[in-house]
Parts: sequence; structure tokens; C-alpha cells
Amino acid sequence: MATFLDIGLLEYLLPVFSFILILVLLYAILQKTKLLGGKPGLDFTISIFIALVAMLSGKTFDFVSVSIPWFVLLIVAVVLIFLVTSVGMKGGDIFQIVNFRNILAWIALIIVIASIAFIFGPINSTKSPFFEVLFHPRILGALFIVIVISNIVKLVVKNT
Repeated sequence: MATFLDIGLLEYLLPVFSFILILVLLYAILQKTKLLGGKPGLDFTISIFIALVAMLSGKTFDFVSVSIPWFVLLIVAVVLIFLVTSVGMKGGDIFQIVNFRNILAWIALIIVIASIAFIFGPINSTKSPFFEVLFHPRILGALFIVIVISNIVKLVVKNT
């Protein structure tokens, strides 16, 4: 019995959505950076060719299909945070929150790294002691704590 939550049809449309996503992102990046002179026709043509090549590459398609749901979840979270914070903020701008853009950039970087690790396998496939120590949960936890504390100290010094 088909239900509202049955999303099996979306699996068939995933290549189309992935192609459109890659095409739009590349076109936007080329238009914004004016890397090829800022001509819309040339930028669109290059974007189409790169999106086609990316879709024909199996690993790239897998990367896009793994990372798209996480980025959609991130966008939904940002919209919900915007709705919650816009009630109490003057002007309703979510980016008035200290370092919100940096937080979004770090989350996006974590999504990309996790997707790459999921698609291309574990980073420490050579089983070298260096990678085992570097990516040990206690080392990563300590690194996270150091980053959080350094940001707190920076904000305290900046505000005093």
C-alpha cells in the first residue's frame, strides 16, 4: 500500500535533481566569480558540460546523492532558526548572530568531508599509526574542545 511517506519515486528522479543542482551551483559560481569573463552563454555551456561529466562519473554522482540530503537538512535548520530568531531580533537578520556564517561554513565542510569519507572509504585505510592516533576519538574530542575554547576566549576578549 502506498503511503505519503513512500519516497521510492524520488530515487528515480535523483539523477535529474543532481544534474540540476550541479548545473545551477556551477553556473552561479561562474557568474559570481566572472572566471570565464562573466558571459552568461559561455558560463551556462561550461556548466552543462561539467554537470554531464559529473553525472557520468560514478563516484561524483554517489557523492552528490549522499551529500544532498544533509545539505537539505542544513537549509531546513537554517530556515527554522531564522524563523525563531527573527521574532526577537531587530531587523530579523539571522546573520547578526556572532559567527553564524562561520558556523554554517564549518558544518558544510563537515558534511563534505563526511560524504567524501563515506564514498571513498576510510581515511586510514593504510592502517598507519599516524592516522590511527590523529583520528582517534579522544584526539578529535580534544581538538574540538580546543577550538570551542579558543572561540570563547576570542569573543570574551573582543567584547571586553
